[in-house]
Amino acid sequence: MRQEFEEELERKPAEKVGVTPKEFAEAVADIENRRAANSGQNEEICIGDAIQQLGLSVSPDEVVSVIQQRKAEEAKRAAYALSKKRKALRILGHTVLGLSLALNIFLLSPLHSGSAPGGDGLLEQHGELQSISGKTGTVNFPQPYSRTPNIELTNGMAKTRIISASPTQFMWENTGPDDIINNTNIPWSAHGVR
Repeated sequence: MRQEFEEELERKPAEKVGVTPKEFAEAVADIENRRAANSGQNEEICIGDAIQQLGLSVSPDEVVSVIQQRKAEEAKRAAYALSKKRKALRILGHTVLGLSLALNIFLLSPLHSGSAPGGDGLLEQHGELQSISGKTGTVNFPQPYSRTPNIELTNGMAKTRIISASPTQFMWENTGPDDIINNTNIPWSAHGVR
């Protein structure tokens, strides 16, 4: 197609070369846009004058109708693009809100924070007591419980046992003989409601 155009230009002067109305209109529009860009002004022309100067067989109303139709289509495309951006932002906002809500639920859940289903918090505390044969002792919890907690001693072969417990402390007793097995440090753990 381009080659045919080039050959026709070689055989005929430019004013005799055939082009489609679309090619002609686009070429004129490009030339006028370049001139306006170079001069810094965007000049308007009267439709009637342009039709007369170009010797066209169209009415000004037809030209205005096409211009209005194109502007409406352009506005429609711009509105569609804007609605797509808004939809994407809305989806992003909903996603962020959903993730935030899920994270809050996770962080406030009973399994993560140690809270019991009834709203009372579970508390687990650990420590070590020095058990001495034939002696008793008291261990105060670093944080008190609302009720007496479950207490476990990891005493191995030592003869140390719990003799009483309350929400703030427990008492132990070592009933074993005076030997290396019974004179030792014993880990303890307490589990209960804050």
